[in-house]
Amino acid sequence: MKIQQKYDTIDAFSNSAIIFKRKASPKIISWISVLLIGSILLILTMILYQYDVYSIYYAKVVNNDEVNHLEIVVDDRFIQNENRNYLEINGNITKCHLLSVSGNYYLLDGVKYWNVIYECNLPSELNINNNVIEVKMDMGKQTLLEVLKNKIRKVVHDARIRN
Repeated sequence: MKIQQKYDTIDAFSNSAIIFKRKASPKIISWISVLLIGSILLILTMILYQYDVYSIYYAKVVNNDEVNHLEIVVDDRFIQNENRNYLEINGNITKCHLLSVSGNYYLLDGVKYWNVIYECNLPSELNINNNVIEVKMDMGKQTLLEVLKNKIRKVVHDARIRN
């Protein structure tokens, strides 16, 4: 009897004993558990799933003494991952050798661009001096979490530039 009077006089919102003794409905518990499991699976997928990222560039063919050179203007992502011996040229994977990366760079919208020269064996239909061809480069593996972080950084950076 004294305990019942004690609960009646104390505010129900600040009494933890009443809150812990309260029973939650099974529907609420099942929805909360589904949301927690779903959130954990989404976060694990974003952290663990990796996929290949490709960038498309346009290259100019330069013929020098029966050797084909490709001049490509690339951005920062290429410079960070320089070890590329294979380029996809018009849908065909071609073995190439990186000859040089220029020391000078172009600055456009806050992004640095460099001139890169590759030595490649091109098919005869592409082996025309000053021919512009499409080159696809493998930029390495990336997780969904990295993509999300990069997009958020880009949005924040663009918002700062506009203001």
